[in-house]
Amino acid sequence: MKENELDKRIESALNSLDHITRVGPGPFFYTRVLGRLGRKDRTIWERVSGFIAQPAVAFSVICLIISLNTLVIFKTKTSPSFTEQSSSIASDDSDVVDTIASYYEENNSNTDPQ
Repeated sequence: MKENELDKRIESALNSLDHITRVGPGPFFYTRVLGRLGRKDRTIWERVSGFIAQPAVAFSVICLIISLNTLVIFKTKTSPSFTEQSSSIASDDSDVVDTIASYYEENNSNTDPQ
C-alpha cells in the first residue's frame, strides 16, 4: 500500500512539470539594457564601485590592513602580569609602612620627657 501511494505522489510531482514554460524578461528589457550600455555619463557610485572592484585596488587594501594589524601586534607593549603587579604594590606598601614607622619613632623620641 505504501509503495502504491509513493508511486502516485511521484507521478503527480512529475506531471506537474509538464506545463512549465520558460519565463522571459519583462517588457522593454533589451531596450533598457542597450540604453544603459550606451550611456556616457556614469553616476559617482558607479565610478567608485568600478574603481574599488579592480583587483589591484582590492589586493592593495587587504595588504595594507594586514600590515597595519601586524604592526600593531608587534609594537604593543605587553602589560605586566597580575603577580608582577601585586608584588610591586606590596613592595611599595612596605616602603610606606617603614617610612611611617620611622616618622613616628622620631616624633616619639623628641616628645619624651627627660
